[in-house]
This record gives sequence, C-alpha cells and structure tokens, in this order.
Amino acid sequence: MSNITALEERVKFLEKVLADQKTTVEILKTSQDRLQQITEHANEIFYIHNSKHQLTYVSPACFEIMGYTPDEMMVKWTTLTTDHSMNKKGFKATQKALKTGRRQKPYMLEVCCKDGEKRIVEVDESPIKDEEGQVAGMIGAIRDVTAHLYAIEALQESQERFQILFDDAPDAMYVNDLKGRFIDGNKAAEKLVGMKRDELIGKNFQKAGLLAPDQIKKALGIFARQIQGHITGPDELKLIIKNGKPQYVEITGHPIKLRGKNVVLSTARDITVKREAELAVQSEHTRAQQYFNLAGVMFVVINRDQTVAMINEKGCEILGCSEKEILGQNWFDTFIPEINRKEVKSVFDKIMHGKVKPVEYHENPVLTRHGDERLIAWHNTLIKDVDGKTVSSLSSGEDITLRKQNEKWLIGLNDLKEDLLGQISSM
Repeated sequence: MSNITALEERVKFLEKVLADQKTTVEILKTSQDRLQQITEHANEIFYIHNSKHQLTYVSPACFEIMGYTPDEMMVKWTTLTTDHSMNKKGFKATQKALKTGRRQKPYMLEVCCKDGEKRIVEVDESPIKDEEGQVAGMIGAIRDVTAHLYAIEALQESQERFQILFDDAPDAMYVNDLKGRFIDGNKAAEKLVGMKRDELIGKNFQKAGLLAPDQIKKALGIFARQIQGHITGPDELKLIIKNGKPQYVEITGHPIKLRGKNVVLSTARDITVKREAELAVQSEHTRAQQYFNLAGVMFVVINRDQTVAMINEKGCEILGCSEKEILGQNWFDTFIPEINRKEVKSVFDKIMHGKVKPVEYHENPVLTRHGDERLIAWHNTLIKDVDGKTVSSLSSGEDITLRKQNEKWLIGLNDLKEDLLGQISSM
C-alpha cells in the first residue's frame, strides 16, 4: 500500500508540474506574439542566420529597403553585399562573434538591392546559442543609413546645402561647439525634446535638463571622444523631456568643420518604442520564468492596490469561486479572515512601498466562498516594472489544512498513548 500511495503522490506532483508548464507556455506565447508584431511592422530588417551565414528568417521590411521578399532573402547574406572595402570589417565582426559567442559593435555594410541600387546599412547583431550553449548563428537588425551618410557628405561639401538638409532631415540633428554648448538644432530635434531651437541655443548639453541624471557621466565620456576627433556611436542614452517621460535615443556623433570652426554634428534617433518593446518582452519572459520556478499549487498575483490581477485554476478551486468572481476583488477584504486582515494588509502595504523586506515563506489562512478557512503555506516574490518599481506580488500557495489537522490528531493520539502507558505502569 505504501508503494501505491507514493505512486499516487508522484502522479499528483506531475499533474501540478504540467499545469505550471501550461501557464508558462501561454505567457511565453503572448510574449512571442508581441515580438512578432513588432518585428513585422518595424521599419528595420530583423533577421536570423545560422553559423554558415544562411539566412533562416527575414522580416517583411526587407521588401521596402532592398526590394526582396522574405522568401527571396533565404540565401547566404554574404551574397547580398557588394565588393566595397567596408564590408571586410563586417565579415570579420560576424566571424568573431560566431567564434567567441560575444556580441560585437555595430558595423556598416554596402548591400545590393534587387534593382541593382547600392545602399549602406548599419548592422547590429548578437550571437544565438543552442541548448548545449554552442553558437548556432546570429540574430540582428539592419537599418538603412544611406540617406544619413549622404547627408553627412553633403554637409562637408556645402554649407548652404548643409542647412537645407539639416533642417529637413527626418532624424533629430544638432550641433555642439567644443565646450558642449548647443549652436544649432533642426526641426526633428525640436520635436524630439519638446523645446524650440531658441530655448536650446547657448546651453551646455550637460546642464540643459535633457539627460537623465544617471546618463550624464556616459554622455560626457562620449563627448570627450568626439572633441578628440573620433566619430562615435551609435550610443544609447536616456533623455527626460519636458513632460517627464523617459525617451530612449541612439546618438551618432561626427566631428566636422562648420564655418571654419571645429564642431560636433550629432544625429539622434528615437528608439523609445523599440526599447520599451524589448524591455516588455524581457519582463514577460522573466515573469513566466518566475511562475515556472515557484513551488506550490495555487498561484495569485496581487496588485499594489491590493486587488487580484491573476489567479490560476487551483486557486479558484481552493477558494470555491470562479476566476471572474475573484479578479479585481480586494484580496484581503474578500479572502483573509477578519482576525488576520488588518495585520496582513499592513505588512503587504509596507512591502509594496519598500519599507520592509518580503517574507519568502509564511503560513496564513484564507476564506472560501462558504466561509471555511483553509490554511495555506505561501511562497512569495515581487514583480517590478522596467524602472525597478514594485507593482505587484506573486505568491504560490499549498493547502496544508489537512496536513496540519493530521499532525494535530497524531499529537493528541501520542498524548493519549502516553497517558495509557502511565496508567498501566501505575497498576
């Protein structure tokens, strides 16, 4: 019988694991769907190629940029490049990444479009590894920078043409003198930061209130390289614009001569949507991993305002309520016994505001629909947003009511045994 009982317990355990895996798969599928929407509607080409340089995935933007359909792009990527000398650097960077497994700096390539037109693209890629940790290929994004590079050349050739291209460029462009003061900015730059050109002219970029405080040191390092004559970027920086909302940009800087003076011409591309999408996918993946790793049967997510955001089927079963009846309810007012409610509420509020550290394990009762109390052994963790702010708690709980009752019964039985033995020995 003991073997049968053990087998039954094992089956129950496996059923729980399968249920947890199902939840994880569903969350990961949602993340995958979001990522697919981003890649298919972006104006950059996203791609994957294997270790032999054979492209295995290319996003639809390839048609707009290069004139090829995704199916036509399923070739070795090296066949799409020209014999321009700049391409050697790109080949070496990719080979090094495949060999070492380490991400390399973005590089430029000259590619040949379907109609024979040559374009310059910027490539930003990372190695991908298989289940054994071996480099299996590369995943990356391609951005057409042809117009940008042509603009730079035109600026160096003609000051008059410079002003026209500068003002109407689709990317934000601005000029700093060697002391870091803004001396010009285009319409796109005004739109990006929500300020007029006249508000920026003469201000030092360090003191203009545009950079997030933790970005100033990085920005100063970039500017130091620029005034030494080095082209920089693309470098990612976080701005804080007038409405207080973070804005992520990629900045490329070029030291040039303008009206006989050495200045730095920079281009800033808004990557906020892309960056937030990456962080959202990463957050969803992390959350799914947390769900999978937590031990227990009942899963519940409680928002900062104490309302229930998520609960699994086992949780509904224990509480005797449907998911619809639980979601949005105040967890503590609805499912915590009144005698414990005030104390538990207070601890939760302090945890949400960082005043006390969360307890990883604790036991407390919950109320079912019928007013019965079930003792739950809880395991807890916190869920944070991209800025590190605690937004909710994730708890897994095991119903230990029966176990505790059995333990109490065994203790009583043992006490009775001791009493009987004591009576017998005194006869």
